[in-house]
This record gives sequence, C-alpha cells and structure tokens, in this order.
Amino acid sequence: MSRESAPYLFDARSAAWPRTTGWERYTREIACRIAVAEPRVRVRVAGTQGIGSRLWQDAVATPAAVRGTRIVHFPTLPPAPWVHPATALVFTLHDMTWWRWRETASRMGRHYYAPLAAAAVRRRSTHVVVGTAAVRDEVMDYFGRDPGSVTVVPLGVELPAPAPLPPRSRPYVLTVGTLEPRKNMARLVRAYQDSGLSSTHDLLVVGRVGWGDRPAGMELVAGVGDAELVSIYQGATALMLPSLYEGFGLPAVEAMQLGVPVICSDIPALREVTGGNATYLDATDGDALVDALRSAPLASAPDGAAAWAVQTYTWNRAVELLCDLYRELDDRMAS
Repeated sequence: MSRESAPYLFDARSAAWPRTTGWERYTREIACRIAVAEPRVRVRVAGTQGIGSRLWQDAVATPAAVRGTRIVHFPTLPPAPWVHPATALVFTLHDMTWWRWRETASRMGRHYYAPLAAAAVRRRSTHVVVGTAAVRDEVMDYFGRDPGSVTVVPLGVELPAPAPLPPRSRPYVLTVGTLEPRKNMARLVRAYQDSGLSSTHDLLVVGRVGWGDRPAGMELVAGVGDAELVSIYQGATALMLPSLYEGFGLPAVEAMQLGVPVICSDIPALREVTGGNATYLDATDGDALVDALRSAPLASAPDGAAAWAVQTYTWNRAVELLCDLYRELDDRMAS
C-alpha cells in the first residue's frame, strides 16, 4: 500500500531490538498482525540494533517519515518533539515508573525517555494507550488527562510449543524479569536464603541484566527464547513476582496460561491482570516473602485460571482494540 493510502503509521522500531522484554514483545506481536487487520496501517521498522541507531538513525518521528499520515502510533519509544502538530499521536505508556518510581528507573529512562514521554502525554493531540486500568488511573491523576483521552488495551499472550530442555537436578521456584530495582530481586533472594527453601529448591531467574544488582544466591538465565521459556514455566513449582511496581505483569499471565501457580505482589496492576487467580503478598515485607517461599512447594493454580487467562489476553484482541481506536480518532478528526 502506498504512503498516500496508508494514513495510519505504526512505529515498529523496537521490533528490531535483540532484547526480549515486554516492550519489544508488545511491538513485535502488534506489528506482525496490525496491517492484516487494518490495511490502512503502514508498519515501519527503522534503524538497526545498535543503541545509537534506535534513538537517532532513520527516526520514524522525523517530519519526512510521517508526511501524509494522519495518525502515528508510538508503541515503545516516546515521539520526538518535532512531530508535526497536525498529526494525531497514539502513545503506548506501559507504566509510570519514570515518575512514580523514579529512583528505580535507569539513567536513560530518567533523563532521556521520561521528558519525551511527559511532553507527548501532555500534548493535546496525543491519545494515550495503557495496558491496565490501574495505569490509566495513574495517568489521569498525574498528568490530568481526561478519561476520553486514555484507552486501556490489555497485552496478549500467545505461547509456542515448548522446546525440550535438559532435565534439572532439583525443583525450582521461578521469577521472570530484568534485573532492575523495582523487580525487588534483592529482597526475594534474602527471603529465599532465610526461608530454608534453598535446601530443596533452586531460585531460578529468567531475564536480562539491567541496571540493578545481581544478588548472590540465585541462578540467572539470560537470552532465553520463547519456546524455551515455556518449558521453564512448565517445570516451575511456582512463579514468584514480588515487584514493587508493575504496569501489567506479563509473566503472571504467561504462567497462568500454563497452569503454574502465581505468587505476586498485592499491587493494583497485578491484582487486575490475574483476576484474583494468584496468591498476593506485601512484597516489601521480608517475613511475608519468607512465608510465601516456604508455602510455594504446596501452591496450586485455581481451577479455571488457565482457561480464563487464555481467553482474556490475546494479541488479536489487542490489535482489534487498537484498530478501533485509530478509526475512532480518524472519524473525530474528519468531523
């Protein structure tokens, strides 16, 4: 489809990144489906895998790149400030870490992404997409946005067939996430050591090394593919997600779909995405974490939790909601 006949642009730059965090997964999953669901969407992947490339080279936010489009959706990177004011923006804000939990964010997040994101959210022509009602409420409260300018589009989960992995010598409790302060890994590891669980179970962490410390006493596995991750989930005694803050909590939904018991922080976003199908705790309370780890070998997923998660969180539904939003915004601009 030509540029002139594709009035909606989806900025898929982060789909080319080699990382496998929630940001990149979100962009990849949407990018491979959205132009099929709505032919007027043009998906643009720009730049290469280097950090300089993804920030500056062939930036989709440049005036030349968005010329002829009426709506541009930025699903990961905040839009640059020079996007033409006549272009309507859709910006997916995955969470409010940069403002609510600033001390846990990376230096680049605090000093580069946060100012761009704040400028985008405050821009009158921006429509904000969030993954949960919990983040929607935070955006409206912090930025003063009205409810009609913030839309909840839950993420999806579509898990591949598991890849065979070598058997492990001991059972394990699993946690999934980047090593960053808000994931609360240091407190989890201390609780694991204090609980006595280390005599029978390993603490396995799947994720990448970020800007947080790597506590001794846990086993870190990085660079795991989707099919391997499914096998790791299936072998887990339980998933522990003791985050201080989340905007969605994709590992909780992935574990639920596979029938793995979830033990997670009692915070709004995780309450919302698990729908009451998890065990909740105050993850700032070391004793509560110790008790949760001791009970993990006996944990079980509630009946019906897996089927509920499979039906509730799909990428096709996310794409459908986004396409409906584009059309609604386009109709508003035309009226």
